[in-house]
Amino acid sequence: MQNGTQVRPDYHIFKGEENEFITFDGIFMGLFTFKPMAIIQFGVLLLIITPVMRIVFSLFAFILEKDKLYVVITLIVLTIILGSTFGGLKI
Repeated sequence: MQNGTQVRPDYHIFKGEENEFITFDGIFMGLFTFKPMAIIQFGVLLLIITPVMRIVFSLFAFILEKDKLYVVITLIVLTIILGSTFGGLKI
């Protein structure tokens, strides 16, 4: 009942994320100061990093097992994932 009298937000205009939370430094600085948006962005980073780390760990496991075929396949998959992840960055 309290929110029914508020003005409806205008969703026709997109407001992006604040500049301080789109870089790694900004996310980590906000994380240590307990800013909620930085904590959310850090969670998104963890969700992105999880499958990449799984591939990296499997690469090391295949190297230890000396399984050359799976090392090559894992390197191809890792290259594709890293290329698609970092290919769109404007650094």
